[in-house]
Amino acid sequence: MEDGVREIESALREGRIADYRDRRYSNYKALTAPENHLSIYSRHISQLYAAVPDDLVMSVGLAVAERA
Repeated sequence: MEDGVREIESALREGRIADYRDRRYSNYKALTAPENHLSIYSRHISQLYAAVPDDLVMSVGLAVAERA
């Protein structure tokens, strides 16, 4: 983490990043740009967020409860 912060600091001080507010440096701006094919607005809800079958919920729930 510290190395990453130093790298960004160095880039800012050396002028390699002209405007830190530019869209290319913003995760939020990149993910919400309508022309970006990866935009969160152009994607459907992933199967990861779809309903989980009850039997799977029960087996995971039991496994978690057994560890506690």
